[in-house]
Parts: sequence; C-alpha cells; structure tokens
Amino acid sequence: MTTAPRLEHVFEILITGSIEDVWNEITKRGAVQRPLMDTVLVSDLEPGRPFKYLSPNGRYKFVWGKILEVDPPRRLVHTYQFTLWPDPPSRVTWELEQIGKEVRVRLVHDQFDTPTGTYERVKGGWAGILRNLKLWIERGDIAFGTKVQYAIARLAMPLLPKRCRE
Repeated sequence: MTTAPRLEHVFEILITGSIEDVWNEITKRGAVQRPLMDTVLVSDLEPGRPFKYLSPNGRYKFVWGKILEVDPPRRLVHTYQFTLWPDPPSRVTWELEQIGKEVRVRLVHDQFDTPTGTYERVKGGWAGILRNLKLWIERGDIAFGTKVQYAIARLAMPLLPKRCRE
C-alpha cells in the first residue's frame, strides 16, 4: 500500500544583513515581532517545550505548538497549530545561511496530510512575513499595507472565538 505524499509550502528569500540579526528577530521573545504578524513569541526555545504567539496585549493566542529543534543561528523547527482551525499539527522549519552579505532564509511548512484550512491559508501569510522580515532587517520598518492590516486585525480581535483567548 502506498501513501499519498504530504503537502508542503516552501519559501526562500535573501535578506541583506547578518544571520544573527535574522535569527534574533525570528526568535525574539518578550517584545512584539513586527514582521511576524505583530505577535509576541512566548517560549524558552528548548526542544520538547511549548511555544505560542500572542497578541501584543497578551489576551489572544494565534499559534501554538512545540519546539522540536533549535540550532542557533541556523535552524529552528517547531510544530504549528492555528487556534482558529481544529487542524492537526503541522511543522515549520526555518533554515538560515549566511552567503556573503546576505542571509538565505528558507522556510518549509510541511506535514499536511490534506489541504486543511491551515494549509490553504498559511501560504500568503508566510510570503508576507518573509517580505516584512526582509524590510525589517534591511530598513527597520515593515510595509505600509501590513501596518494597515495589523490595525484592522487589532480592531477585530474582540470578535475572535473563545479558543483564541489566552
């Protein structure tokens, strides 16, 4: 019996800067990560330990999972579950490589058995996150359209279902 291949999304981007700056931004804790959907990462970044991405005010949880692997400043692997959808966990792998004055960021979001709500919706989300990560590292700011999106999202947060409340 053969099994169907698992679905995945793969993204790559080159960012002018140091691998440490990129690593520090994607693993920043206790402060808002502007490129990563204006969220706050809560985790000790130890394999086997939980993590979650919260709203800036700490009232809403958007993503949660478990840290699988940490190899600073080159690799971070974790499971991934949106609070909005009751989908099974998937996996996110961040791989960073310094190439001269640029950092190659490769993000793989995989281990989807079927095209779940998470699978369908993260493609655009990750593309935007990586674009904004590039802008943040290279210029110290994110796209204007993203700022508008974040403002609208903050206004809509009280309408989120209870399972999104921290």
